Amino acid sequence: FNRLDWNINSKNQLTLRNNTVFSEATNLERDAANFRFGSMDFKQNNNQSSTVLELKSQLGRGSNSLIFGYTDIHDYRTPLSEKFSFPQTEIAYNGGTIFIGNEREATVFNLKQKTFEFTDNFNWSIGKHSILLGTHNEFYNIDYGFVNSWNGRIAYKSVADYLAGKVNRVRGFYSFQNNDRDSLFNNPYAQFNVNLSSIYLQDEINLGKLKLSPGIRLDYTDLPVKPALSVQTPKQYTNQYFDNLNISPRLGFTYKSNSWTIRGGSGIFVGRIPFAWLGYAYYNDGIGFGSFDLNNRATLTNIGDPIKDGSKTFAFNNGQKNLVQIDLLDNGFKMPKMWRSNLAIDKTIEGYKLTVEGIYTKTLTDLKFQQINTVTDNPTYYSFDTKKEM
Repeated sequence: FNRLDWNINSKNQLTLRNNTVFSEATNLERDAANFRFGSMDFKQNNNQSSTVLELKSQLGRGSNSLIFGYTDIHDYRTPLSEKFSFPQTEIAYNGGTIFIGNEREATVFNLKQKTFEFTDNFNWSIGKHSILLGTHNEFYNIDYGFVNSWNGRIAYKSVADYLAGKVNRVRGFYSFQNNDRDSLFNNPYAQFNVNLSSIYLQDEINLGKLKLSPGIRLDYTDLPVKPALSVQTPKQYTNQYFDNLNISPRLGFTYKSNSWTIRGGSGIFVGRIPFAWLGYAYYNDGIGFGSFDLNNRATLTNIGDPIKDGSKTFAFNNGQKNLVQIDLLDNGFKMPKMWRSNLAIDKTIEGYKLTVEGIYTKTLTDLKFQQINTVTDNPTYYSFDTKKEM
């Protein structure tokens, strides 16, 4: 942690601070039901550096705080097995599972995120009013390198089936262009930007025993380059989503009388979503990657084991060539939004403060992750959707 404070003069103060963290940990989990061989272990690396420059200024009756920020995050996983290409193998045993090979979510995982922040808050006092005018902006540049089951995923129904070479299920996800592990790791397919901008205005009005705090906030969400749409995508999906501009009014109050205080407020608040979920829409666009899922093979005869007999192509030659998975954001997708109100009473009795408070929250829009199973020429479609309550 590093910090530098500079008193430029009596009205201006500059602060520069940095917080840098390097961390790593291995990840081999075992419990009573699941046993993982050492090859499943991987190292999780989380590196982050955040720098903030803040200028505080006195301007007559007003004051201003100007903030510039930059954050660099790099999270990646390194399998500890010497053979990256060995797939995650699952063997059902005694109500649990034996795992061999490489962890399917660790062979290709490389996230880089750069965030730029700009914030400016201006406070101005005049008469009974204390006014705040501000803006807060975050600009994300994300390279999301994650390929699930890049080297495959194989399942057996029992140890006996494993020893007999009777594969039950084979799954995988692969690039149509270059499926080399180093290429996928160093050149993430999902590269996108997210911009969050807001402006807000609030006035604190002092009326003696009563203080009122009306305010309004405008939030703008922007995805400059939206995910590509495969030609196999149903026509009703048009990449028209995000309720770009949200208007959120708020009102608060505080009333003080002798030993009593009554306070409360009501307002609309806009949240955000995990950006990793947006990354799935970029990866699973039906253009860059294919997938396969062959199930219930242990009941068939003369099938063999694709691990022990990789020269044969029967494992993938059953009409599933070049299948794709498509993740979508539903048309009209909105950011999460809630309406929250509270009312509280504070009473001071002989030096003790007693409080009774009630809070009411109603979700207006929220995230819904749904497997919609829309079938067109056999692909299965998944989508992010929003639930709206009036």
